[in-house]
Amino acid sequence: MATCHEHYLGIVERCKDIVNMSFVEGRSEIHAQNHNFLNDLHEWLEVLKDRPEFELYNMAFKEYSQGLINISQGSYRQAYNSLRFFIEHSLAAVYFSFRELDLRLWMCGQQDIYWSTITDENNGIFSKSYFTAFSPPLIEESPLFLQLAKKLYRECSEYTHGNYVTAKILPPTLAFSDSSFRDWHEKAETASMLVVFSLCSRYFSFFGPDAKVRLETSIMEHIGHISFIRDSFQTPQEVF
Repeated sequence: MATCHEHYLGIVERCKDIVNMSFVEGRSEIHAQNHNFLNDLHEWLEVLKDRPEFELYNMAFKEYSQGLINISQGSYRQAYNSLRFFIEHSLAAVYFSFRELDLRLWMCGQQDIYWSTITDENNGIFSKSYFTAFSPPLIEESPLFLQLAKKLYRECSEYTHGNYVTAKILPPTLAFSDSSFRDWHEKAETASMLVVFSLCSRYFSFFGPDAKVRLETSIMEHIGHISFIRDSFQTPQEVF
């Protein structure tokens, strides 16, 4: 019979096997794409490092990294939990950026983060009044991203709350699952687009030239399909 130490060493070996399976048959490219988003998040932290809500972004972005670790080694439920945390806390930071009193109350343990408040259609970060104040050129995009945020959060929450449907999807033991691997990465890619859009809706109009140059690759990769964003990075043509 294995000792307690040997039991956990066996789990480590199994995780190593799952990591190896996560990086073969085209899966390496899938993981690398979302892994590279860590570089983008680092650039955003550098640009926002003097903001009061910086620490909340730092927490959220670290959890995205933890999600990549979880998905690579077969901790699928935990990976979805991390992705939910990343979405919720990133968007909470956006919300707190214009409600500093609530931010400071949260930092001293007197305020909670409420997803329903963040996504409130009248006062949240996708509301008409919010976009009128911070990002009028993106106001037409807000309903789509609101629905995207709600859908993604709900799907990740099924794993957080242990809904029965997730028990039928996830492996019953510590084992590799190609379908879970691919589904998580698809959701992570969507979450990246959502977070970059939310960051731009709040800060883009206040960025100076240096910040825009620094973040151009990240922004264009994730939301360059939006005409206002695309046009904002186009080099003005000389007039003859």
